Amino acid sequence: MMSDQEKSAWVRELAPVASPLSLMFHVTEHKKGSHGLAELIRQEAFARVVSRVQSPLFHIWQRPATVLLGGRERALPFLQKGKDHLRAVGYETVVRPFGGLAVPLDRGVLNLTYMTPRDVPIETAFRAMAELLCELLSPLSIEVGEVPQAYCPGRYDLHIGGVKVAGLAQRRLRGVVQVSAALNVTPASVSRAALIRSFYQHATTGREAWVPHVSDDAVGDLLSFGCAAASSSERLITHIKHGLARYWTLRAVIEPTHDEQEDALRRLSP
Repeated sequence: MMSDQEKSAWVRELAPVASPLSLMFHVTEHKKGSHGLAELIRQEAFARVVSRVQSPLFHIWQRPATVLLGGRERALPFLQKGKDHLRAVGYETVVRPFGGLAVPLDRGVLNLTYMTPRDVPIETAFRAMAELLCELLSPLSIEVGEVPQAYCPGRYDLHIGGVKVAGLAQRRLRGVVQVSAALNVTPASVSRAALIRSFYQHATTGREAWVPHVSDDAVGDLLSFGCAAASSSERLITHIKHGLARYWTLRAVIEPTHDEQEDALRRLSP
């Protein structure tokens, strides 16, 4: 367990000098019937707010039955077949602005994004976010490192005994660094690993491709590992909020202006 002094050091690595102890905190409520881009567009607009007011933001949102595709997957030989398969089983597809590969979202997944106007190195941003989440989710024995047979594998996967429970992605826009995590809180009605594996099977249809070989055993969720705070997404959001309040003074988000919303819409609309 890190000392309070060590915690302060890595927590503040992402904090701007002007307001190191103040953090905007916001949970976006999903609107029934909204398009899959809606939450991403709102997050895009928040990045402009962070740039304008020079204050960091922690943003949480959820999305039912959606697969976020990475840019590389647009080049799959039978991408439309893969998307048609996902639609047939009730999943929408959206291309995300962050890096990485396909990630499934449902009401048991929390999307967490820390945004800061501070220009920090890529490795620093990833490491600080990973350590922050490990601390917020203690006493679970979460480790950081790639889980090769999970979907969207990366060096900053969060795993418990080799079973991935979250993955991190990063983006830089207009002087704002955004580090995001897709955190599996509760089990899904459809196996997340099996869903992504079937997508790749349809999108490649026997052709050689670079897609990961996804194993059911490589992906899990917090509740299955006995995390009491993960009995529901709502309870875990409260737990995370209380954890963040140990390091920052939380305040309400400053809403994007009309121009910031329009700019975000133009950037992300197909």
